[in-house]
Amino acid sequence: GVVAGHLLLCLDGFPFGRCVTGILCHGAYAWLLNDYPRLELSSPAFILAILAFLLSHYSWFTFLASGEGPFLPFVNSLGFFAVFVWLVPFSLFVSLSINDNELPLGAPQAPRSSS
Repeated sequence: GVVAGHLLLCLDGFPFGRCVTGILCHGAYAWLLNDYPRLELSSPAFILAILAFLLSHYSWFTFLASGEGPFLPFVNSLGFFAVFVWLVPFSLFVSLSINDNELPLGAPQAPRSSS
């Protein structure tokens, strides 16, 4: 999904290095899935994913803010960041913060009486 989007950005003329950075960043997120849902804050996968997120965010922000790329209104830039930079890490974070005991299982059913 998002990696294919980065490839399309590359084909559309966006800088190759920034597209590769985004793809490698999502590779770091994929490495987190080896131990999912248990994550240790000191594990190399977690540290790499955080550093990759910061690098990707900085890279795309400087590209869009410098005027080097196409001019995008603020709302479009926000949408770009939401899909290409924030979607996967925030989804991982939210999925880790959900407690399994609090998930809705449906309405409780009353025991049937045999009459």
